[in-house]
Amino acid sequence: MPDGRTQRFKTVTGKLDEPQDTLTFLPPYDSVKEQASRFYPAVFAGIETAVEYDQLLLSYAQLNGRTIRVIDEAGKELATAADVEAAPKVFLAFIDKEKPKNNFTLPVSKEPKIGYQTFDTRVFNGKDGEKLRERHIGNKVKEIRYVSP
Repeated sequence: MPDGRTQRFKTVTGKLDEPQDTLTFLPPYDSVKEQASRFYPAVFAGIETAVEYDQLLLSYAQLNGRTIRVIDEAGKELATAADVEAAPKVFLAFIDKEKPKNNFTLPVSKEPKIGYQTFDTRVFNGKDGEKLRERHIGNKVKEIRYVSP
């Protein structure tokens, strides 16, 4: 989109989702397991497979009391595609509001890479005017094709 946001098209439903405010790409387990286990042993001690890693990440996207924020290296939240683009380095902060010792960050890519999973967010107003945040961990990137306009 002209403002830098993206939209997901669901082939199964034939539906174009609402525009997303940020899009980043999560590295696969094999590229983060060594450092993640060293920096966050309490969180990653029992994680031994890519499936367990994916389940851990999904728990922060889906469970009450947990959330994921896109941040820069100073910890400032990046709320828009322009914020993400302007940041030299981008991370995801995985936040457990009830058990802060389970908080951790992972470096992410601003560009698609084969094997990386998409992560996108959008902030919107609910039916009662309350501010809501949608977080979505998507499928792994399997192919990258650039099409000329």
